[in-house]
Amino acid sequence: MKKIYLIIFTTLLINPYFICSLFADALTLKESIDKSISHHPDIKSFMLKIQQSEKYFKDLIPFLKKTLTRILFWMDSAKC
Repeated sequence: MKKIYLIIFTTLLINPYFICSLFADALTLKESIDKSISHHPDIKSFMLKIQQSEKYFKDLIPFLKKTLTRILFWMDSAKC
């Protein structure tokens, strides 16, 4: 048992980076891929276009509802 402690102690003394590696944050493969992709310029511009189109469609929906209501009202009144 003393040999194991001695080996661990000498490893810590010889390799100071060993201690640092114990506390380092390790990224998983998925996290590293997501981080790399999120900083790519093409991905950033694609995400911006998606956000712009989502905003456009959110603004478009009330207009379409109002227009459709007017068309249906006009068609209903034209039957009489």
